[in-house]
Amino acid sequence: MEEKRIGAAEKKPLDKKRVLLFAAIGAAALLVLALLIVMAVRGRSSAPTTPQANEAIAVADGDVQTRNAGGRSGFPLTFSGGSILDVKSVSGGMFTLTKDALFFVSTTGAYRTPLQHSYAKPVLKTGGKYALLFDRLTGDYTLCDARHSVLSGQSENGQQINTAAVNEKGEVLIASKGGNYASLLSFFNRRGELLFSWECAKEYIVSVAIAENRSDLLCAAVGAREDGEMYTKMYWLNIGKKDTVWETTLTGTAGTECAFAGGNDVLLVCADKRLLIDTKAKKEPVTEAEYPASAAFCHTAKGMTVVANQKVGTFDTYEISAYGKNNKVAASAQTEQHPLSVFCNGKQAFLLTDTGVYRVKRNGKLREVCTLSEMERGFVMVGGDAFHYNKNTLFKN
Repeated sequence: MEEKRIGAAEKKPLDKKRVLLFAAIGAAALLVLALLIVMAVRGRSSAPTTPQANEAIAVADGDVQTRNAGGRSGFPLTFSGGSILDVKSVSGGMFTLTKDALFFVSTTGAYRTPLQHSYAKPVLKTGGKYALLFDRLTGDYTLCDARHSVLSGQSENGQQINTAAVNEKGEVLIASKGGNYASLLSFFNRRGELLFSWECAKEYIVSVAIAENRSDLLCAAVGAREDGEMYTKMYWLNIGKKDTVWETTLTGTAGTECAFAGGNDVLLVCADKRLLIDTKAKKEPVTEAEYPASAAFCHTAKGMTVVANQKVGTFDTYEISAYGKNNKVAASAQTEQHPLSVFCNGKQAFLLTDTGVYRVKRNGKLREVCTLSEMERGFVMVGGDAFHYNKNTLFKN
């Protein structure tokens, strides 16, 4: 079979339909390219930056970003748009929540972007190496580790989430608004499978906790009697049992945080006192530590609570008290500096003021950890390192 070549003079011109088709394909390709450029620019704008030269910018989820810091870290990290909402510590670093993303930041200043979000009212909880981010308005939540998003889900009944907790295995405990009942407690594994569900008929769950054995659950729920008196009801549940393991009603209280305190003990932290409860004791099961005044700031971790309040009878003196597992004051101090936040890591208590970060010592004094040049919003401890932040920058002491 003879092959015939077509010369240039013999080629047929393209008809108008084919010309229009190629033009449309070209326009579509240009549009896609423009969208990709816009998305890349947006991804870069949400990534934190440092004042150092030759810094790396986050361009893809899960990529580790490191700095040519010339020092021990890549701090400070600045987030565009004044967008830092919360920072919480985990093993090996901390999660930093901004208005449109969740970053994992190592103690050296390297960071990843495990999640871009569009939550209207995001709330961050951490446990082990995991971060749980949920939206109070929609009931949506996302579980992340340092590298990527592990799971996305919604509350069991699709209702708004009141509060939640996550443990070191990535198991999630969610308290959401109920339908014909006040609250719904749901326990999910790391794959999003429902392990346990329990309805709270009359009270609104305000705090939840997961025990180390991963089978026992604790919740504190607030209600009001017909005469208007507030009360808090605590429930100890087990995922293998239908009935409650233990429950009690505490009148005249409005709990804000509950926790397992080891053995048979549980904790309830309120605005004006801290209650240690022995769930097995039949006589005098409650040990009460009443604050000198209502807490301005409060933080609980591993059975320890640190509280900052204004000293009674003064206008410019504040008391900082740390309560141990026995509900006795382990350390306390006074200061005329205005408290901005408190933090405890289970062994030590810290205070953030408008001038610096201080450790509360047992001898009644404050030891300076670092000084500050501007007003900060909060701080966390990771190991022995202190990290503090304002509305757009995360610092290392």
